[in-house]
This record gives sequence, structure tokens and C-alpha cells, in this order.
Amino acid sequence: MDANPLIQDSLNPFYNNSTNWYKHIFRQGKIINANLQASGGSSNMNYLVGGGIYKEVGIMPGSDFIRGNVIVNLSVKPVKKVSLDSRT
Repeated sequence: MDANPLIQDSLNPFYNNSTNWYKHIFRQGKIINANLQASGGSSNMNYLVGGGIYKEVGIMPGSDFIRGNVIVNLSVKPVKKVSLDSRT
């Protein structure tokens, strides 16, 4: 009867429950959040444009998340009593 000597080796960390699975399954997470905006205008027109990104590296592989956003605000006053606004 031939027995596999590796399976019965109590000093082999793979077979004696001394493997630290936490470091193999989990990782250090991190978050990146960056935004940039610019605004300006004159007495008849104002604008604001911006963009951003949010990236999250999860503690488990496959649990990452990423999101981007864009914002545009425009306000125009063509005549004294009329104002046009756009926000997206």
C-alpha cells in the first residue's frame, strides 16, 4: 500500500491548517476620488464645466468599482428680462 508522503506530512503548511488564507484572499483596498471644475463668464453669460472620477479597489478581487461624472452649467441673459439656464 503506497501512501502519498506529502499528504501525511504534518510539517507541510499546505496540509496542516497553518496557511494564512487571509493574505491570499484579501488585499488592501484604496479609493481614488478626483474632480476638476472651471467656471467663468461675463455680465450676460456664466458657465461652469467639470468632470470627475471615483475609483474604488475593493478588498476582494472582483469587487472593484469605478464611476465618472461630467457637469455643465450655462446661464445666458440675452435681454434684460429673459434668462436661459441649462444644467446637465
